[in-house]
Amino acid sequence: MIIGEKYRLIRPLKKGGMSTVYLAEDLRLHMKWAIKVISCDEPYLTDAVISEANVLRSIKHINLVRITDIFKWEDKACLVMEYVEGKNLSDLIRANPELAERNACDFSLQLMRALKALHERKNPVIYRDMKPENIMVRPDLTVCLIDFGTSKKYEKGGEDSVSLGTRRYAAPEQLKGITDVRSDIYSLGKTMERMAGDSRNRALRAVIKKAVNPEPGKRYQTVDSMEKDLKRRMGFGRRLLAFSVVTVCLLIVASALYYGYLQKQKNVLVADAYRKTVEEGNEAMYDGDLSLAEKYYTRAIVEINGYEHEAYLRLLKLYRKAGVPLDGLDRMDGYIGSGYGDTDKMNDLLFECGLTAFEDLRDFKKAASYFSGIDRKEYPETEYLLNISDYLSSFDKEPLFYLRNMRDFRDYTDRVAETGRRIKSKLIFTDMCLILSEEAGRKRDRDSSKEVSAVLTEGYCQGKELMKLLEDNTYGEEYERQSLNMMSAICRLLGEKYPEKRREYFKEALSYMGMADLLEEGECEPGRYTAMAKLYQGIGDDRNACLFYKKAESSGEGANAYTEHMKYLESKKRYGELLKVYKDSLSVDGIQETKEFQKLTKNMENMELLKG
Repeated sequence: MIIGEKYRLIRPLKKGGMSTVYLAEDLRLHMKWAIKVISCDEPYLTDAVISEANVLRSIKHINLVRITDIFKWEDKACLVMEYVEGKNLSDLIRANPELAERNACDFSLQLMRALKALHERKNPVIYRDMKPENIMVRPDLTVCLIDFGTSKKYEKGGEDSVSLGTRRYAAPEQLKGITDVRSDIYSLGKTMERMAGDSRNRALRAVIKKAVNPEPGKRYQTVDSMEKDLKRRMGFGRRLLAFSVVTVCLLIVASALYYGYLQKQKNVLVADAYRKTVEEGNEAMYDGDLSLAEKYYTRAIVEINGYEHEAYLRLLKLYRKAGVPLDGLDRMDGYIGSGYGDTDKMNDLLFECGLTAFEDLRDFKKAASYFSGIDRKEYPETEYLLNISDYLSSFDKEPLFYLRNMRDFRDYTDRVAETGRRIKSKLIFTDMCLILSEEAGRKRDRDSSKEVSAVLTEGYCQGKELMKLLEDNTYGEEYERQSLNMMSAICRLLGEKYPEKRREYFKEALSYMGMADLLEEGECEPGRYTAMAKLYQGIGDDRNACLFYKKAESSGEGANAYTEHMKYLESKKRYGELLKVYKDSLSVDGIQETKEFQKLTKNMENMELLKG
């Protein structure tokens, strides 16, 4: 079953009175989540649960499960949560009570830290259902508080709309519909009591006794005071001989060293597996098997290490290469929006997402949303890109604004010392000049031809410098094709801008396109043959113009290839060839609905070329 448009329910994990938790797969991100589906008696309660859960989305803590999405489905509240690997504490106590008893103090301190993260907010959040069934113990013995379906913001003097929680662990006042931070302290005490079992740990027993006092005023008033009392009782009041102290210290040091060694070995294994998986993805992408490459990159992110940035960057590059950048950004937005792997703090990923929106989609508002979240110290280019994105989103500033911004950006690229970074900066600058010229050129009532020409000329000069850097550097393979295509487009625009130099600029544009075609990068970009035909047409090379129009038609470039070819033949009064191309074009889907085709048809009817 698919819910929330993108989550496929796999199997139930846990059932309760009001809710069921399912293991689910995110069909867009290819990740496993736990989804809690909460049924409420009244619609207003569903809205209340969703409202309270939204507060929790911003809380990130190692001992709290991460909530990534919240939505309504068939009048039910659905909470999408991190799927925590490990064992439920209740099951652990039943299966291995000695392990739970030995770690009772440590688990308790971790749970106290989790509650502090909720209680110490400006608007405290009351968990209201602390119990072993709602606690997961990870393989590394960190505990995680899950199941936020009953949490609520604390309002002084307020009453709960419903009594939620579990009777065995709920505080007496909670069963009357009243909760505050002390209610969670009571439930934590009951949970600690279950973990402690037959333990004779006096420190733990004393803390539990105070925590579960039926009268709220006689309990700990804050989790912080409870934590401090437990730590104090664990650390003092014991009379140890000197040799015992030394022995304990040595054991602690030895344990720490051994744990550090194990952790280091684990990190090495994870890093090695991650590197190999990404490399396999790179090889698949090099071989042109984008589907296989996507599987490797997804495995690296979801199954091995979601906190490393390289697989995300490669995956986004794959979508751009496949010609579906919007799908790539949708997928990255899923990771970033949920904070998965701290992707919302990955400056390099946010930067590449911004460039994708800016360069591929020309969605400047979306680009600005990515750029605005980047640390300017790490990516100084962001400041210039953000300014231009804002400008292109609204055109509410004078053209001199972007001219000053472009000059500042140009000066910055000249100051960058590291060669690879300078090449990337100049590439971005040149592309920005191209995009700004095309977009600003469309606003002719706002931007003068002189200012657009200045940007184009600056892009041309910086592009030349970029090509020189690429010739002398190993970064050429990665950026050369993009740079050649960019320079070709700039030269074409300059040729259109300066008719007296059209032939010279168009020839240069063709030379760049020819060099780009020599690079083996898969199929030709859509519309490329049509663009080359128009350039040959512009320099008066009739033979090559017709040759490339025919290539464009045979390679499936669509309606535009046919209409541009027909317009050219019409201008040359080559009516026999025009009629043949016209008849061939009738098989192209949608061409007869285009204004260009309808105009050409009317012209041909007026010339009586379509008789019979």
